[in-house]
Amino acid sequence: KAAGVAAARAPLVAILDADSVCPPDWLAKIARAFSADARLVGLSGPARYTAARSWVYVVMWLWFGFWKFVQAVAGTAYYAVGTNVAFRRDALARAGGFDTNVLVGGDEVGLFRRLRRVGPTRYRDDLWVETDPRRTEVGFFRFFFGTVLLHYVFNYPLYVLTGRSFLKRYPPGSTLLPRQ
Repeated sequence: KAAGVAAARAPLVAILDADSVCPPDWLAKIARAFSADARLVGLSGPARYTAARSWVYVVMWLWFGFWKFVQAVAGTAYYAVGTNVAFRRDALARAGGFDTNVLVGGDEVGLFRRLRRVGPTRYRDDLWVETDPRRTEVGFFRFFFGTVLLHYVFNYPLYVLTGRSFLKRYPPGSTLLPRQ
């Protein structure tokens, strides 16, 4: 992500992971949101898992609902979905760029934490993308404890305190895109 942003020349940068698919109007929605609010520096929306188990939809509804509640209370978004995020390139530069030391369960939280120092960030339900459910295929308990608790609740706060990311990556391989 950091290399792509460094190569970007447009004033707005949108990030979509390789295992995700956006609707045709995704970029237009992003451009309209930034045009409507000159102070806005970061924008994100949900990632919808495709063909996932039913519990995944409940967990994601709760997860994104929690972050929407935080935004409603705080007046700014605290969480960016890593596969679905856009920002002003100059704002990211003023915020210090990407932190490439934390790779899992914190890069997107850290991105919006730094961007909020420059201006407001927003999360919008209508700015969705579809993404690969492979991380959830391990089952509810392993996903919850191995991904949510370990990566987000454990790894990121420890990184903030110590400067070290203890976890380095998610399991590779996407089932959303055709294999070549």
